[in-house]
Amino acid sequence: FLPALWDGGPGEDYALPVWVHYSVGPDNNTYLCLKHMKDTNCPICEEREKMQKSGDVDGAKSLAASRRYMIWLINRAKEVDGPMIWSMPWTIDRDVALLREDQRTGEILQIHEPEEGFDIDFTRQGSDVKTQYLGLKIAHRPSPLHDDPEVQDGWLEFVADHTIPECLNFYDYAY
Repeated sequence: FLPALWDGGPGEDYALPVWVHYSVGPDNNTYLCLKHMKDTNCPICEEREKMQKSGDVDGAKSLAASRRYMIWLINRAKEVDGPMIWSMPWTIDRDVALLREDQRTGEILQIHEPEEGFDIDFTRQGSDVKTQYLGLKIAHRPSPLHDDPEVQDGWLEFVADHTIPECLNFYDYAY
């Protein structure tokens, strides 16, 4: 995981919490929730409330906003791709938080430090709503983001120039 390098970022963390509506409309598109993210009216939340009131529990459930965490990461199996944004499930963030803490000392491993961070490994199975992330573990030893300092600096510069908040695409109510 790469550090959060934007103004007002989460401090010594790596993720931006977001709320997302999945499988919306005939094209099953994904939209950021205006209500949770911008504190404005959200047409998807309003439609969900109408469905709930009419007794369409399944339909209402399908439109519920889901909490996710947006992060920049490097896929060690495809480092050539460079930094990639991942919309991480909140359950992965929870599990990483638990793994980061040393149970004896209370020390928190700084997994997102460029020079001495810790890799996170897991296996991905399935796709879409059936995706599962299994075998989550943190490396035993710290390592640099990349062995070549120029590549590492380039990645960090890219992430700083393309902050996650700037990459989010909000649609207005009418859309």
